Amino acid sequence: MDLPPIPEPSEEQKNEWAKKIIESVDERKFYSIGNIVSAIQDYFETQFPNYRVDTIGLELGDECLLVRKAPPPGSDPMDDLFSAFKPDKEPPTEDVLMMQKYVRASYLKILDLLEMDNPAQYSEIIAKIGLRPFEKIPEYREQAFEFWTKKVIEYYKIKNNTPLEKIIKSIARFFNLLFPDYSFTFFIPKDKEYYPIAIDRLYESSGMWFMEIHKIRLMIYNIHYIILKKLKRFNDYPKDPNYWFDLVVLYEEMGLKDKADEFGAHGLSLDPDDLTGLTELATLYIEKKDFRRGLRYIKKSGLIMKEKKMFQPALDIWKKIAEFEPHDKSHWLVIADIYEEMGNSKEAAISREKAKM
Repeated sequence: MDLPPIPEPSEEQKNEWAKKIIESVDERKFYSIGNIVSAIQDYFETQFPNYRVDTIGLELGDECLLVRKAPPPGSDPMDDLFSAFKPDKEPPTEDVLMMQKYVRASYLKILDLLEMDNPAQYSEIIAKIGLRPFEKIPEYREQAFEFWTKKVIEYYKIKNNTPLEKIIKSIARFFNLLFPDYSFTFFIPKDKEYYPIAIDRLYESSGMWFMEIHKIRLMIYNIHYIILKKLKRFNDYPKDPNYWFDLVVLYEEMGLKDKADEFGAHGLSLDPDDLTGLTELATLYIEKKDFRRGLRYIKKSGLIMKEKKMFQPALDIWKKIAEFEPHDKSHWLVIADIYEEMGNSKEAAISREKAKM
């Protein structure tokens, strides 16, 4: 026997459902479409145990959510799940369609409250902005970055007093439109210095697309920098040195060396203790045979290795530095200190003698 029809809920009821579901998403601290859909499923199946909520492709937006009657007690869950998608299954009843309407309405309400776009409307939105999505990752171009920044500020109505979190969410929304083969998700990181947009390749393993993802990440960092610069929000600049070191890589690739040096100096002023970005920059300048411009990053890497008691790699680096700048006695004094900490007093004494020569 069919259940009695479910009455049309009030706007107040829809808002209550949406806010309850958002509480669950907030606990996960990762605001992906997948997490939102999962939270919707959990909530409605708990509140309305006579129904089940299934999902198909997330790119369909609210239409990815399908409602059906709950299986009889004792049914095999897998058999029931497969039967839900059989082409010859019975058409949904009126109450199922009404419940599906509630579920989809909640989905749209949640996206509105979280300031996210419906994936089903990505192509429509980007056309409205006056752009088109990229089928492959474009080359870095300063003019393109300036143009994209203008579009982000205009379309998402970013002002001088716009909260930083909203600016970052707007950038994630924009890149979801620009690169539909990737997903860009705002999250709350454990380390507040870490940039809070996660990037993944849709439909395929992200591990296969590491370089493409890294290239897009540099674009995001640059758009974020340009927006804050235009708004004169200098105090909101990221405090993560690796953010700035990544911008060095981007501007080196565009051939803007002065700007790359400016970003590098700012990154070093933040006193990095992570070798990741420094090692990348040292490698970059060595490969470009521009050892002099890379020297400050190589020196910083050597100092961090020494502090972390990574004595052998630190020693190798400082010997190379001493060969490049043989007249700077301070390099040999650093080498002497490393030998001393390694317990090699003989080599430490030899290095101090070289410093005097």
